[in-house]
Amino acid sequence: PDAIHYIIIAALSVCNVHGTPAVPSISEASMGNTTALIGQDVHFKCSVENMADKNTIIFLRPGPPQKMISYEGQIFSPLKRKYELTTRGGPFGNQWTLTIKNAQPSDRGLYACQLNGKTISTKIGFLDLKIPPSIAQSTPSAVEVREGQNVTLACKADGEPTPTISWRRQDRQIIRVDGQEGFGASVFHGPEMNLTRVSRRHMSEYVCVASNGIGPDESWAIKLLVTFTPHVLAKKRLLAVRRGQVARLVCDVEAWPRPEVVWQHDGQYVHEGHQYTQNYSVTGQLTTAHVLEIRAISPKNYGLYRCTARNDNGLHHADIELVESEDDARFANRVRPEGSGDTPPSSSSLSSVDDEDSDDNTADFYQYTTESWWQTSTLKAHPVHHRHRHHEPATVMGRPVDPHGGTTVPSVMSQTGGRLWNNGITHPSIDILTVFSVIFLSVLF
Repeated sequence: PDAIHYIIIAALSVCNVHGTPAVPSISEASMGNTTALIGQDVHFKCSVENMADKNTIIFLRPGPPQKMISYEGQIFSPLKRKYELTTRGGPFGNQWTLTIKNAQPSDRGLYACQLNGKTISTKIGFLDLKIPPSIAQSTPSAVEVREGQNVTLACKADGEPTPTISWRRQDRQIIRVDGQEGFGASVFHGPEMNLTRVSRRHMSEYVCVASNGIGPDESWAIKLLVTFTPHVLAKKRLLAVRRGQVARLVCDVEAWPRPEVVWQHDGQYVHEGHQYTQNYSVTGQLTTAHVLEIRAISPKNYGLYRCTARNDNGLHHADIELVESEDDARFANRVRPEGSGDTPPSSSSLSSVDDEDSDDNTADFYQYTTESWWQTSTLKAHPVHHRHRHHEPATVMGRPVDPHGGTTVPSVMSQTGGRLWNNGITHPSIDILTVFSVIFLSVLF
């Protein structure tokens, strides 16, 4: 009896007071708006009350253009990978569920459940997606600008909600947006960063970070390359090296892009060979050290060397003067010391350069003139070329000094037969015993 009672109540509930069947309709709770993360499956439910046999349900995406997803409970074949439709029935109504698989940005928008029959009833829902930030692939990875000019670094990102953009330097230095000494901050906010009057100190990687609170942030590095004319600085502008030794001439170069570096000696280009070697090392982000090595130094290697660096922006140079070591020069120019014997001086004691290798630029040696052995005379320096050597040694009675100023030094006497070593001039020396003999005899008589 109870079951019959409930059936009667149900029958009365679908009829009006005059016995007319109730009109089918979509429930108010159907469809609605939903928000999902990208990649999730999304479900839209559509419940129909008083469903009749002649009624049909379709799902579609309102346009324009309008696109049908299903008809009479079936998904259209091309869309089965994207959508799925399930049905659940009951004595008092029917429910359909449309599933959107792996929601993507293109799935964002309106969806409709439509009841077709004598009348048409429609319920609409909206799918909104939360999309993590994504930086456009068109964003450059490097930007080049000439020193002193302005440049704009731009970073475009998509996402839902719209991402915010911030910038920082990879080396964590301050970002100067108004020249080298202008306003700066460790972080800059905004999709476009304008840098004015850039200098080489702006050169770095700038990291753009996009964030919207959905999923992980996305970052992109843009390398800012600031080009400028090379600047060359000699490590030593004057270098003294002994003959036969190795000389290393060093130039420090700051430039971008990396420059071509050449060496010249007295205006002639230096090429690598048995005596010359060129190499370089990177000493910093913008700096390199260039080395010219000269082996077995000889007189022809002395002179002015020029290190020139060139790139697309210009060139710059520095000069290094290579001279003979002062110790070598003194050794080549000195007078034979007293008590050294009668052995003529060797060619090496006069100069380390053979006669045939000598030229007008070879260091001169000096010889001195004296009037008599018992007087102190003012000596004058006479520069004589190496090829005019004399092999009869002289003795310095006392310590000779620099002859260039005509300094007074003791007289010079010969140890071998009274010949004074002075440009081939013979000076008679006076025997002391002979002088005293003459004086003694004059007293007796």
